[in-house]
Amino acid sequence: MKYKKSSFLFVILLLVQATTGESATADGQVLEKQRFTAVVATKNQENKGKVLDYSAKDEPINALVVAAYEGKNEVTVKGNGTISDTIANQTDVAASKWKNFDGTEVKAPAHWTIVKDKPIGYVSANRYRLQSAAENAGFLLADNSYKGHNDITLENVSIKTINSRHSIFGNQTLTTDGKGMSDTTITFKGTNYLFTDGSKVTNKPEMNGIEFLKNDNTLMNAPTKSHTHIKLEKDSTLNIYTVSGTSKARGIGTTHYRNVNIKNTGTRTTVINQTEMDFYGAVNIKVDRGNMMNAENYGVYTGGLPERAASSDEEPEESYDRVTFYGDVKIDVQPVLDENGKQKSIGDAINIDSKNSKVEIKGDGKVQIDGDIHALNGGEMELNLKNKDSYFHGEAHIGKQKYSGDPDNPNNPPHGQPLFLENRDGPDPDKANTKFNFTMTNGARWDATNTSKINNFNISNGATVNFVNPKRNINISVENLKGDGGTFNMHGKIADFTSENKGQGIADKLIVRKSSEGDHKIIYKDDGTAPTKGNEYIKLVEYVTKNKDDIKGHFKLINGTTDQGAYEFTLTRPNDSKLVKIEGKDENEVVRDDFYLNPTGRLSTGAQGAVILGDIIYQSNLTLTESLHQRLGEVHFNKDLIKQKDIWVKYINGEYSGARGIKVGQYTNRYQGLKIGHDWVKERGNWINYNGLSFGYISSAAKSQTYPGKIKLNGTELGLYSSWLNKENDWYFDFFTKAISYGGGYDLLSPSKKSVKSPTIRTFTYILSAETGKRINLSATAKRVIYLQPEAQLAYHATGGYAFKASNGLDIKTEKVTSLIGRIGFRAGLDYFNEKNLHPYVKLMYEREFLGEMQHTFNQVAVERFSNRRNWWVYGFGLSYMNKAKNTQLYFEAQRSSTHNFKQNWQAHLGVRHLF
Repeated sequence: MKYKKSSFLFVILLLVQATTGESATADGQVLEKQRFTAVVATKNQENKGKVLDYSAKDEPINALVVAAYEGKNEVTVKGNGTISDTIANQTDVAASKWKNFDGTEVKAPAHWTIVKDKPIGYVSANRYRLQSAAENAGFLLADNSYKGHNDITLENVSIKTINSRHSIFGNQTLTTDGKGMSDTTITFKGTNYLFTDGSKVTNKPEMNGIEFLKNDNTLMNAPTKSHTHIKLEKDSTLNIYTVSGTSKARGIGTTHYRNVNIKNTGTRTTVINQTEMDFYGAVNIKVDRGNMMNAENYGVYTGGLPERAASSDEEPEESYDRVTFYGDVKIDVQPVLDENGKQKSIGDAINIDSKNSKVEIKGDGKVQIDGDIHALNGGEMELNLKNKDSYFHGEAHIGKQKYSGDPDNPNNPPHGQPLFLENRDGPDPDKANTKFNFTMTNGARWDATNTSKINNFNISNGATVNFVNPKRNINISVENLKGDGGTFNMHGKIADFTSENKGQGIADKLIVRKSSEGDHKIIYKDDGTAPTKGNEYIKLVEYVTKNKDDIKGHFKLINGTTDQGAYEFTLTRPNDSKLVKIEGKDENEVVRDDFYLNPTGRLSTGAQGAVILGDIIYQSNLTLTESLHQRLGEVHFNKDLIKQKDIWVKYINGEYSGARGIKVGQYTNRYQGLKIGHDWVKERGNWINYNGLSFGYISSAAKSQTYPGKIKLNGTELGLYSSWLNKENDWYFDFFTKAISYGGGYDLLSPSKKSVKSPTIRTFTYILSAETGKRINLSATAKRVIYLQPEAQLAYHATGGYAFKASNGLDIKTEKVTSLIGRIGFRAGLDYFNEKNLHPYVKLMYEREFLGEMQHTFNQVAVERFSNRRNWWVYGFGLSYMNKAKNTQLYFEAQRSSTHNFKQNWQAHLGVRHLF
């Protein structure tokens, strides 16, 4: 009875198989050999729920081979996720520098799951064969069929490939035993490493972390798809390190239809290739060039061009090759630059080459990309940087045929390595399917290393583009500029004129090909060394479109102005330029909507500091050109002297304010000084003669109202004087000479928040002065007398020239200054005969400068002259006090002036003189 039931069930099974056309499914095979572990499922076989657990094993396996040869594989490979303290690099820590997102070195796994150290050799399972000559890998997809299916999970798996050129590899034409790649899903979980060393490979033209080649030119009798899906789970990590081969290296690479003659119609058609990668966790890719300076290096490569022939169709519409990053992503691939800062060997973080190929970085996490990004031949790139921890350092370009040069600049034609075999975009990438859309926000940055050309560029909320090529100026060309609040950090040479730029300087430039919107800021790097003359201009933003309605974007300098040499420049449209007429390089160039740097008319921070420093030296000379009364007080009180000596001390304090029109802004100069003198008093007939010497110190501290900071000057003085008073007619004469040694400088903060300092400058001033006057008593009583004292003085100053270089590179030379100042006026006051009384007076003086020319030369080309040849009024009051013994006198005077080039807001003298 039991036998009859079994026979009955067997008959039922045969009937089901006959009806459905399906065969009975048997278990596949897992072969664990010395040189490989192979998971193989041939026709009617299935490896379901297989787990290869190496998490507790200390010894790694040599290689893993998975083959769905018309069968199905469902396998999980488990490794040990423990991280060691060893830095994960090839041999040289300094050369590798494989970094985590926080800048620390990537640490190697404590236990490698697979160390590909030996050839795999020959693999055989049932009807499946893998020849020993087949390309090896640490993890090899070797289906040799399109009819199977793989579902593979790699959990905490680490692969170190020493004896092969790939860590993970799949190829539709792997062997001659059979072609194809079955539908495959590979899911990464936990922390995973793909480390392609290749140190035991003698011939290694290229090295890859993950490489899939789908270039089968076989025509299939029935529609056939080859689908591959790579997935990294959220909160998982994939670390890929690839040492460069002699010709190429890729972190991740997929190639479809390379040189394939495609047939999409008819009874026999080409395979429809579909490859997709979804990374929800963190990906860290490093391609280490080492000394392979001529190699092409790629972090992520998708593409491959079919044969360009009349008999070849386009890629099938159902085919695609896409890579999408949803989480953190870090890619480090370095191009090789020549001495001019141009690339000469490819170092692409991302390269998308061909129709239906697309790479997207769209998550909210950290994105850190070092290396260029190129999209061409219909490829698409979507790049999003959404936070301050995200950056892109490299060139971004669509449709660039040669790796180096600038396709937008006829003076810099493309040259160097070809990025692709031929330009299938046509002459205008904007009209092709190639797209590169780039979004930056929330403080993200792009360090543009070379000229770039993209489509939609959305920049907002403090995101910054830095033009960082130190050897030359570059352009960034965008089709549509979107967003608001972006910053563009540029530099250039505003005074670098050539026949090509027709009177304009050269600089980095933003080009808008179609439309713009938003308010954006530009940082233009200050250049103290620029040999400007104050009439230069330079284009920073250029609109190619002629449709004015599409031009809605506006630009301004982030700090309002920039210092270029001796002059200050701002950013405006041509019609808003106040000093220079801005014209195009030729009659065909439309400039009305472009943005240009052009002069404001003001001197730069360093130049204004130099002018103000010269001014306060001049003002100190004025201050030290004292009158007899300011030095000794009222000498008329001491007519009964026969032979005596006296000593005196005087303190001075005051403030000037000044400006030099539009070129130099308002400033104030607060000064103070102390003098001490000693003289010998002798009667010579009707004359009382004072002969003496004096020592003094003066300190000035000026403040610019435009630039925060300080301008300081200190001076020490040695003087000789001879004063004469006639006892009979009250005439007096005063002569003095003095030498002042000055030392000073400035430290100012420019609009760009940069300190501009001068060294300590040294110079000498010599002053000669002659003064005369006469006391005229107008009205006298028993207690007091009213007097009028006309005065006249002529003083000559000579200040030596000096030269210095400011900290920003501005070269400054100040010429010798000579001055001849005349003063006429009067003092009128009351003298009381009672010695305890105060003796007040008022004064009014007219002063005139007859010379006073000042000249500053900046960077040996710009000359600025300022004339002090003007007249002004000085007015004030004073008090004197003499003690009963008539041997000690206190005297005070306060004064101010009208405005000439500057104005003395106030000045006070306080002195004491004692006779003995």
